[in-house]
Amino acid sequence: IVQAGAKPAKPSIKTSVPPLTTRADAEFELTVEPGVVTVCRLDGPLGGGTFEPCSGGSVQTYSGLVDGAYLFTVQVTNSIGNVNQASYNWVVDRTPPAAVVGFSARAAYLRVGLTWTKPIDVDYARVRIWRKRGTAGIWKRLVDRAAANSFTDGTVSNHVLYRYRIRSLDRAGNLSSPVEVEAWPSPIVSPRYHSVVHTPPLVDWRSAPR
Repeated sequence: IVQAGAKPAKPSIKTSVPPLTTRADAEFELTVEPGVVTVCRLDGPLGGGTFEPCSGGSVQTYSGLVDGAYLFTVQVTNSIGNVNQASYNWVVDRTPPAAVVGFSARAAYLRVGLTWTKPIDVDYARVRIWRKRGTAGIWKRLVDRAAANSFTDGTVSNHVLYRYRIRSLDRAGNLSSPVEVEAWPSPIVSPRYHSVVHTPPLVDWRSAPR
């Protein structure tokens, strides 16, 4: 007896895992029609998986995932052996990008100019810059920059020591190690704050009201 019959309804997969994530775990909520046999499979960077009974019935979970691309597949089989499948694929990326190089600050009258060189990581997304007053202040997030390699901070006061921190981010949201510099805005143009001179300096400054 050959029974062709109808295929079971395609299973539904709901998940909070984005297509690109830093999470090492994943949870899938499954909805299937009554009376079917449900099995699950996970293919990943460590190799192909095999169909096995889903671990939690209507919820399938995985943990300890390493970096790489994954494909989750759920398969249902009805009473006459016909099958249907649904799948979801995503990428785990927990590797931070390289830090910027050449991060420098040039202070002037009521402003600080920052420059840097972006990393060459293929998944580089942007840099994020923070600032604090002195060495004991609280870090304040200033700005994110994607394509740019410079930023001018015009919200500073003269004769105050500022510390700047920059970190690069990749598309998954991983942060690089921080790089920091100091700056001392001042109407004195030359010599620069913290500079070392070996001959009598020529002092230059901006005029200031009063």
